[in-house]
Amino acid sequence: MARDSYIQQIIGAEKYEQIKYAKVLLVGAGGIGCELLKDLILMGFGEIHIVDLDTIDLSNLNRQFLFRKKDIKKSKAFTAIKAVNKFKYDHTKLVPYMASIMDSDTFNLAWFDQFHLIFNALDNKDARSFINRICLFLKKPFIESGTTGFFGQVVPIFPYESECYDCTIKETPKSFPVCTIRSTPSQPVHCIHWAKNFLFAQLFGEINVSANNDVKTLGSDNKEEINTLINEQNELINLRNSIFDSNSSLEFALNIIKKIFIDDINKLLKIDDLWKTRKRPIPLDISLVKLLENDRKRVLLKQSNIDEILSNFQKLWSLNENLIVLIYSLINLRKRILNSNNPRSFIIDFDKDDEDTLNFAASSANIRSIIFDIPVKSKFDIKQIAGNIIPAIATTNAMMAGFSALQSLNNFNVLQHYLESKIVFTSIESKSMTNPSQLFPGSKTCASCTVLRELLKIKDIDNEKLTLRVLLKKILNNINYKKHFKDSTNEDDQDNNKPEISIVIGKNRLIYDIEFDDNLDRSLKSLGFKENQILTIKDDDDIKTEIELYILEDKTLSNDIYIPKIDNVPEKPKKKKPKVEPDTNPNEPITFDDEDDDENKKQDEDILEDTDDFITILDDGDEPDSSQLNNTMLQEDISAMNEKRKIEDHELDHQTKKIKIDLSLDD
Repeated sequence: MARDSYIQQIIGAEKYEQIKYAKVLLVGAGGIGCELLKDLILMGFGEIHIVDLDTIDLSNLNRQFLFRKKDIKKSKAFTAIKAVNKFKYDHTKLVPYMASIMDSDTFNLAWFDQFHLIFNALDNKDARSFINRICLFLKKPFIESGTTGFFGQVVPIFPYESECYDCTIKETPKSFPVCTIRSTPSQPVHCIHWAKNFLFAQLFGEINVSANNDVKTLGSDNKEEINTLINEQNELINLRNSIFDSNSSLEFALNIIKKIFIDDINKLLKIDDLWKTRKRPIPLDISLVKLLENDRKRVLLKQSNIDEILSNFQKLWSLNENLIVLIYSLINLRKRILNSNNPRSFIIDFDKDDEDTLNFAASSANIRSIIFDIPVKSKFDIKQIAGNIIPAIATTNAMMAGFSALQSLNNFNVLQHYLESKIVFTSIESKSMTNPSQLFPGSKTCASCTVLRELLKIKDIDNEKLTLRVLLKKILNNINYKKHFKDSTNEDDQDNNKPEISIVIGKNRLIYDIEFDDNLDRSLKSLGFKENQILTIKDDDDIKTEIELYILEDKTLSNDIYIPKIDNVPEKPKKKKPKVEPDTNPNEPITFDDEDDDENKKQDEDILEDTDDFITILDDGDEPDSSQLNNTMLQEDISAMNEKRKIEDHELDHQTKKIKIDLSLDD
């Protein structure tokens, strides 16, 4: 019996033939990516292109089953292809790329257009939004997926039919003021951030003195505090030189401890304003340092003691144990620098899988926590936070990859793909492992899917005669704003009533608006026009929808510039204004003239107050930002959530009242 006979029996011969000749793109070869690649091959997809910029890390091996220890530091995409080549599959063509998916020189619009379907197994929001935008240009379906621990979800996206990736609100990355980190920590993460990104970097990493001493970035108006922090850092740089000047590694380590945990804390205590509403820190007891200083025979620092302390990753170390581990790590780090080929310029980068750097961060963070009366963390917990690791479970990755593969089958049913496709969540109820949900229409206020997108074709971008004035004239001739502006048969009136638009190239480079016409006679080449850029046209009155034009060079054009005709640019959804009745009591809250406003207001409040309606799905596959570590987890069954989703059918326009789900999923 042929190998593919079973899959043909399951999905049907006709659909299998479509899959057999389908070309798909898999973005990401991490936790979900490895599983999904295996699934797509076994389903018999004809051609799979895999893109991943990252290399394999030690922490990936517990769940990214295509990789082995010998593969560490190798390309994920190429190693994954090499691994699956050992599978007994029939005809699938595999093409790997080690590059950023956002590199438009490597991956232009035409390259994306060759694929029937795109699978996202990514680890960051920027790349996801980029894929979302490309698929909106091409009106090409793609499938999102992501996990964190036992939780996961798969979201099929059909551009302009269902919600796009940017339709839902994303969690705002959390950041901390520098002064909080360096002067007044109140959480373990503050101390861990200080140990990893400040103390370790100053002693062993690459120093950026001007950036770290920039008053604007310190986040404080207290001049005394700012001066203390700047002096503290300058002293630390001098202390770094003691790596070479100290008589012994123990002397170097103890000097660091006295400076950081006694002298610097005493200086902070002299700034009375800092402690009016905060508990004062308690400096390290000098007697502990003297005890270690007199430990010439290494009774406390003998290797057996250190090995015993480090043997349990989950243990909460005492103050003495933290001091011993810190001294041990400082001694080892100093030796590494002195034994290098060029000690004075040698730097050490923090790596969560480097025992010396992790021991340094864990012990110094815990000592600082004790000084500021903050709960300490185990080395295991600190590794997760410092290394931006969110626990991942291989089984959840495999489930979500499987659902992504299954959802892809609906894409080959042209007439029913939208109706048959489902969002799939994991369920926290023991009765059901998963919970499906219908797709929802896109948001009318989404900044991505409410934009008009077309192609701007230029015959020869290098043609010096092609000026911005020529392009502007073509834009105004082909894109009709007449319903927004006064109609007139008089040419002078028409000139006066030309639409006030702005033209932006790239992300935010303004090249034209009604008051900035200096560039009109400059060539497009001199303005930096090139293929695969995006030109954005904005209505200065903020009434008409934005238009994005993807720039392509086409030597076959009969004219110099091609812009498609747009008979009428639609208006943006109107912002609803509060309506106040004449007899309204000024002490009463303002009411709104549309139920949608009440619902939107309630949704906004839910995001701030009710964590039941907000989930963030992440996986540590490729180390998401540390700001994503404090994720709100799913608290109730998805079935209960679905009851909150109310759909009102106003002819063909579906207004969706839905829970706020952060689709910022990480592979």
